[in-house]
Amino acid sequence: KKEELSTNIYMERRINRYIYYQLRELSRKAPLSIIQTIAYVWQFELEIKDIISIIESIRYDLPREEAKKFLVKVA
Repeated sequence: KKEELSTNIYMERRINRYIYYQLRELSRKAPLSIIQTIAYVWQFELEIKDIISIIESIRYDLPREEAKKFLVKVA
């Protein structure tokens, strides 16, 4: 059960990361379209998810390298 949950979390992160990079690319290709607004809203939502992941990793004393696995936008 734990392994399945871990797989689901990583899959969700991969999907979110894929969407993030696709929206970033589309924003560059079509600067004067509605995609700018859609990309902004999605990026804002992903930022919030990353902030929540950081807060939870601090709360549960996860090492930084382990915490990075849960972030969508890794620097």
